[in-house]
Amino acid sequence: MPQDNRNFYRLPVSVPAARAHKTLHDGSVLELSDPLILDLSIGGLKLHVREPVSANDPLKLTFSFAGEAFEVTGLAVWVSDSEFSSRRLIGLRFEGIDTKTREKLARLIHREQIRNLKMGVR
Repeated sequence: MPQDNRNFYRLPVSVPAARAHKTLHDGSVLELSDPLILDLSIGGLKLHVREPVSANDPLKLTFSFAGEAFEVTGLAVWVSDSEFSSRRLIGLRFEGIDTKTREKLARLIHREQIRNLKMGVR
């Protein structure tokens, strides 16, 4: 995994994405099977997938977090193959996220962070 260049707090989560896909160079779409979000911030997320993804691939995800639905697009900024499985870890930076969505995500992440701190989880 590359050097940590995070600008925002990342909340550890285990959230299955309802849908995730990448757009291929020819314009076709490759659905990613069993996408799992492992951490989440207002700037991006860490995603676990089976299919090959390369740095700079555009991805689109639909997921629910804390009872709210989100649809985001982003760019894979790093990809790491797992030593122990055929799955890959992807660092996704959100692209073009609107202010309303970013504020909603920030509010929910903050709420979950506070709840985790009260429960002694970091």
